[in-house]
Amino acid sequence: MITIEQKQEIADACINYATSNGWVTDKATGVNQLAAFTKVNVMYVSHIMRSDFTYKDSKTGENKDIADRWFRQLADCIGIRLTKEYWPHVDTPQFKEIDLELREALATSATRVLICESGAGKTYTVDRFKKEFPNRVFVVTCHKFDKVNDLIDKMSEATGRSLVGKTISRRLTELNVWLYTQGRFEGSKPMIIFDEAENLTLTTLQALKAMYDTIKWSCATVLIGTDQLIIALDKLKEKNKPGIRQFYRRFKAGIRYITPLDHNFNVFLADKPYPASFKNTIRTVCDNYGELYDFLVPAMREADEMDIPLTERFFRMKYKLPIKD
Repeated sequence: MITIEQKQEIADACINYATSNGWVTDKATGVNQLAAFTKVNVMYVSHIMRSDFTYKDSKTGENKDIADRWFRQLADCIGIRLTKEYWPHVDTPQFKEIDLELREALATSATRVLICESGAGKTYTVDRFKKEFPNRVFVVTCHKFDKVNDLIDKMSEATGRSLVGKTISRRLTELNVWLYTQGRFEGSKPMIIFDEAENLTLTTLQALKAMYDTIKWSCATVLIGTDQLIIALDKLKEKNKPGIRQFYRRFKAGIRYITPLDHNFNVFLADKPYPASFKNTIRTVCDNYGELYDFLVPAMREADEMDIPLTERFFRMKYKLPIKD
């Protein structure tokens, strides 16, 4: 349960976040922008930013408490921790490289294709970057079953644009014009990031090529994925699929291969008070940073709740690994 003190902390943080992003002016409170960014009902956001943690039920007329889940959603979106942090931020080489490439692309409206191993923190880095530039950075997560219309729907949701066009061409044009205008005339150059870009198909790649031709130098376009993206592009090029050679030419100069993972996980484990044998067990079980988090954090939390230290024996019992004598 979230305490009144925590709710007030979130309310204050919401005001500071909206102010730092330029959403609060003499004529605007930042409520609408914050609600759009966090996907929390604008009425709840309005009340919370006024330190009123209740709302009037439209059916009964009664005042009711705003549910805790909306405070948690706000806190998560603006980076407020409500519970003990078991996994603090670490500046891994991969985080620093991806973050630097994103900043350079945003500043110059350039293209980037960032190729990184699975579980290296790509999505984590993108999420942190988006929180820093919520009104300029728009993120689309690609799925292998996405059609062009699905991708346009995701871009529409990410940018908060309501599209009225009926055809793919018209809807894509509406998005392109808005992104182009943002970058060319409103002094706030945007960036659109396609995460898990290895899932892009021939038709969606063709759509992105057409999109880039309109918004280049006005909106940064970034594709982030594993090496499967390059493998797929190479195969499509070999088959001489329409538009792929042109797509590759436009994005080739922006391809960056991110440093491979350190599978010893020293950047995470070096300061942990675990015996060497326990650290070696962790290294044997986990293949990447994502798995390291998935195994360690639940074990840390459970040991904490039981008020016992996290030991190798406890770790092995939790995950049903062979127990050493």
